[in-house]
Amino acid sequence: MTSVCNQFQTLTLPIISNTLNPLTIISGPTMVCYTNTNFTIENLPPVISMTWTCGPGLTLKTGQNTPTCTFLGSSSVNSWVKITLVDICGVPVTLQKTVWVGPPDVSNASLVGGYLSYPSPFPCISDYYKDYGITIQGNIMGQPLTASWSGLAVSIHGGTDGAYFTPNYLNGEYHGSGNIVVEFTNAAGSSFLGMGYGHCSYMMVFSPNPASSETTAEIQSISQEEEVKDMNEVWVMEIYTESQMLKEKKSYLRGNSQKINTQGWKEGVYIVRAYYKGELITGKLVVKNK
Repeated sequence: MTSVCNQFQTLTLPIISNTLNPLTIISGPTMVCYTNTNFTIENLPPVISMTWTCGPGLTLKTGQNTPTCTFLGSSSVNSWVKITLVDICGVPVTLQKTVWVGPPDVSNASLVGGYLSYPSPFPCISDYYKDYGITIQGNIMGQPLTASWSGLAVSIHGGTDGAYFTPNYLNGEYHGSGNIVVEFTNAAGSSFLGMGYGHCSYMMVFSPNPASSETTAEIQSISQEEEVKDMNEVWVMEIYTESQMLKEKKSYLRGNSQKINTQGWKEGVYIVRAYYKGELITGKLVVKNK
């Protein structure tokens, strides 16, 4: 005689290494807003208990030990919804669904200079006759659907990876400063990433760029009539990867140039920031291995 449990496992809910029948799934959205959201276990087999749990940014509101459970989102984070089922033979099996909670997360992203062929000294601006490029560096988390650009500028044109803009001026007079803001929107809401810009006295150039083993970063005056002559000025240089991780930091530098050893570095774009005479100077270094 075949036991009830053996019949159940063989005919109703085949279990191989605690894996559920493929027809048994958690249905519900992959995006959770800051409102109550339902998740349901579909094609539920006979069970003696079901326990819902959730990951960060989610709170279980109602429906524990029922096929449909309600969760509330509270922060922008990658998370999950999980249900553990115990079948009539006492075997626990688990299903999990990955979800994103809330509006896009822009905490690991920043605006830096450079976009397509447009000049890239941003946030430094030399005149209002040029269009300047901006690139979004780092990761935007949370399935952003659109990117809308705005700010204190004559015009801004861009997409989800970057933009170019004409600096702010009025009646032919350059006002010297402004700001650029990009709004990322998904089904749960919007998040903003912004940065001010203004006139700067210096810029950073690299030679060679791209670099394979070593390059020299040099601080130069934006004005062609002026040279950087203060060799005793102490400054700081920071190098960041494309994912906005600090790669290297050099302090108490003197002079207007500094060698950077790139041997063993991963190919890609690195953002170099220098704090010089009260200004933040940024440059884009490309590493390409031979």
